[in-house]
Amino acid sequence: MQQNDRHLQHALLHVIMEESGSLAFQRKLAKARMEMPHLELAGVLEKILPRDGAEKGQAHETSLLKAHVHYTTLLDPDYPMMLKQIHGPPPVLFYAGSIASLHRPCISIVGSRAVTTYGLQVAKKLGGELAQMGFTLVSGLALGVDAAGHVAALEVNGRTAAVLGSGVDRIYPAEHRTLAKDMIHMKGAVVSEFPPGVRPKAFHFPVRNRIISGLSHAVIVVEAKEKSGSLITARHCLDQGRELFAVPGPIHHETSYGTNKLIQSGEARLLLSVENVLEELQPLLGMAANHEKRIFKDIKDPISKKIYEKLDAFEPIPLDLLVAELEEEAGTVVARLVELQSRNLIECRPGQYYVRNPLASGVKA
Repeated sequence: MQQNDRHLQHALLHVIMEESGSLAFQRKLAKARMEMPHLELAGVLEKILPRDGAEKGQAHETSLLKAHVHYTTLLDPDYPMMLKQIHGPPPVLFYAGSIASLHRPCISIVGSRAVTTYGLQVAKKLGGELAQMGFTLVSGLALGVDAAGHVAALEVNGRTAAVLGSGVDRIYPAEHRTLAKDMIHMKGAVVSEFPPGVRPKAFHFPVRNRIISGLSHAVIVVEAKEKSGSLITARHCLDQGRELFAVPGPIHHETSYGTNKLIQSGEARLLLSVENVLEELQPLLGMAANHEKRIFKDIKDPISKKIYEKLDAFEPIPLDLLVAELEEEAGTVVARLVELQSRNLIECRPGQYYVRNPLASGVKA
């Protein structure tokens, strides 16, 4: 990253942490971008961020790292690509765990806190099957359907991420602290646009729902009452142009009203099994895998083949780990990496981390 961008990131962190908070600054940034359409994002930020903010932001960064909290901004290549595309993306996203889990294809499973036995069974089945296929399961860590999906993903050693309506150090509900730790341990993530220390507030949760859908290629609503936060997520999903699925339920259960209404109105696709989702989203995994097989056959050098095979299209691998696993001389590995980069088959990320080129791998955002 260029020094100027780093300077802006620190200034941005300072504003979010101290001065106005995420939501207030997001409104200010959106207004400024409308008023200065000729400027790129960095140029707009230079105009509206305080000139003395970078040094203070750097101090905040040091404090965050000591607390094992990380952050990414709209200027950072590690910022989740799907989230960057929505209207009003968080200027700063705080996280604990692996941000790489949000670079994989993501699917959200949301639903009622007052979940029925039927809803729990469905959420667990869908969550486990999708996680096994390689999707990162995204939800809100709430009681009921959210937690069932998270747990199901962990039970099959899959990746799952929670979006909070509080700081990442203020897990809510408190009884899910262990679940959040397990998600982080299993290479998932706990994320929030709210700085550490911010307690959960009622109005935070409808706002954070746009992030749940924004990270995802599709949203699945398992159960929802007539007035439900899950329906807010569904609305964000439709506004963001993502796929929306709903699970039908018994007509005499109030938790089925929301999902049945989404299906009746044609806003959501009827979901009867995970195959309904895969009809739309399988290309995210299958096409990439098939394309990578063809590329692999075209790589003739044996060391280059081994490098390409080790790399992933979603999760960056550091150079030192790659050298150690290949048991080759560092100079030899670097030379092959440069050659693969010249063919646009792999990418180098900041800090000498490498991934297969997602576009060359056939992965669609």
